[in-house]
Amino acid sequence: MNSYNGFTPSQRVKAQNWLNKQWANSTLARPAKCCACGQTEGLIDAHAEDYSEPFEAGKTDQFHLCRKCHMHVHRRFANPQSWLRYKESVSQMTIGLDGVERNVLDRIG
Repeated sequence: MNSYNGFTPSQRVKAQNWLNKQWANSTLARPAKCCACGQTEGLIDAHAEDYSEPFEAGKTDQFHLCRKCHMHVHRRFANPQSWLRYKESVSQMTIGLDGVERNVLDRIG
């Protein structure tokens, strides 16, 4: 795991361990739908932009993303043009889709 948004790998692991414990104890429900594209199949990850303590729901699991959306988020600085194209394609495919936060990827970056 690499540093991200100024947070060290150890801080990110600590946040993920906290989140895994919340899911295991059913304190937090494991995400079931990507908030960006609406996908419900496969593993849905929690993505955070802030890994600071104290960890809490809504911050440590701020965005629920499918693997494809999550990987694009993490690669957005390495390939900004690809990121912009991906955001546009997700925006177009989610028009009128129930339960998807319109333009959530714009909030990430």
